[in-house]
Amino acid sequence: MLIIIFEAYVTNLGKYNEGELLSEPLKFPAATEEVQAVLKRIGVEGLRYEEYFMAEYVSDIPGLAQSLGEYADIDELNHLAHLLSELNESELDIFSAAVSAGEHTASVGDLINLVHNIGCYDFYRGITDDETLGHIYVEDMEMLDVPEPILPYFDFEAYGRDARINENGRYINGGYMIRSGDSFEEIKSLYKQANDLLGNIVKVTPSSKAVGDFAIFMLKNGLNKDNILTEGRDLSYPESVVEYFKGMMGQPDGGFPAELQKIVLKGQEPITVRPGSLLPDVDLEAVKQHLRSKFDLSAFDEKAMEQKAISYALYPKVYEDYCEHFEMYNDVTRLESHVYFYGLRKGEETTLSIGEGKELIIKFIEQSEPNAEGYRTLTFEVNGAMREVKILDKHQAVTAERRLKADKSNPAHLGSTIPGTVEQVLVKEGDPITVNQPLMIVEAMKMETTVVSKVNGTVDKLYVKPGDRVNSEDLLISLEEKAEEK
Repeated sequence: MLIIIFEAYVTNLGKYNEGELLSEPLKFPAATEEVQAVLKRIGVEGLRYEEYFMAEYVSDIPGLAQSLGEYADIDELNHLAHLLSELNESELDIFSAAVSAGEHTASVGDLINLVHNIGCYDFYRGITDDETLGHIYVEDMEMLDVPEPILPYFDFEAYGRDARINENGRYINGGYMIRSGDSFEEIKSLYKQANDLLGNIVKVTPSSKAVGDFAIFMLKNGLNKDNILTEGRDLSYPESVVEYFKGMMGQPDGGFPAELQKIVLKGQEPITVRPGSLLPDVDLEAVKQHLRSKFDLSAFDEKAMEQKAISYALYPKVYEDYCEHFEMYNDVTRLESHVYFYGLRKGEETTLSIGEGKELIIKFIEQSEPNAEGYRTLTFEVNGAMREVKILDKHQAVTAERRLKADKSNPAHLGSTIPGTVEQVLVKEGDPITVNQPLMIVEAMKMETTVVSKVNGTVDKLYVKPGDRVNSEDLLISLEEKAEEK
């Protein structure tokens, strides 16, 4: 079940102009069949009546409803809703802040571009004034070296104000938003360049993602169509771009750009056949057994298990992530959208249906101050009975871990080419490695980048572990280069 992003009334324009209101609500995102059924029910069948308009948008995302127009295209609206439903909580915070600030809200197309370029913005929840910003920048992020004896007399508010003005930041939606290098217009240009470098390919979900990932990668690494073959020769490319050049999305008309393909693949052999023909047969019974051994699925019958096995066969990592989320939080699809995204406010109440004729009335009463371990006690009223739960407060303080930076001139230093999260470390210290061997995977905004070795040798030191947050150019791993044999 998809999370509802917004709702609107679809209205027959011809009937409206004739004095008759023929309208029906539609929740987005919607299946194609749902959209067609609504249009048919209001008489927009493509014969006598072809036009419609949208009215009374409602959304739990601040600023979104006000940014959607009467004559927006229903397919574009649905595409936007699907994209938004795939964003995580922090990405939705950024989108909402940008929309509330009036950034790129002229059309649905602009909003879609904004979703694709969420990485061009940073949003820090909880920073709402210049003094707090000054404290964070000086004390936590150490952007200015202030001697400790001077700290009690330092004007944090003035420093925060100057920083905000210089980086064109703003306080909005309970946080602080800045553009990452004010690069929105630049990335639009790079998207066109990336598209041309990939051969102006047909855009569907995997290929459009490859173009977008490629454009963001070019921005983060100072690349363009003129210097990519030289400056981009030793870089590790996003996984979607590697998959494209391996032929895993098909063969483009006229073939791949040979030199760029060689740089991206770094010795990997591309395929020359239809990707699906290489897939091995799947033992769905074995998949069911694997899922049952890893997760508690005892409540599901055989038909449900068949659906789960197929889901896993199509998207193994995504489906395991879903199962882990389900085991931790249960079925969150029953929550109202605003409760799922933002939680209950103090004193707010929601109704949760847990079965036919069975409902829970849940009211958030209060939360305690964090204890020494950082946990808060949250108190709820559930159908009149008091319930308490302990939750780790991950936002007690804004901290920024300082990491060593990779020396770009040293081939034994491997740095991150994107800001993101270390997803996998594929080697350990002391392991022998070869040129172009995958060493670790860094993930950001659903874009995976495999870091590969530039030399033959051994792993000297690992500076990160799975789950660590890293910024561009942070040192991930150092290598010991093997001496050349004479």
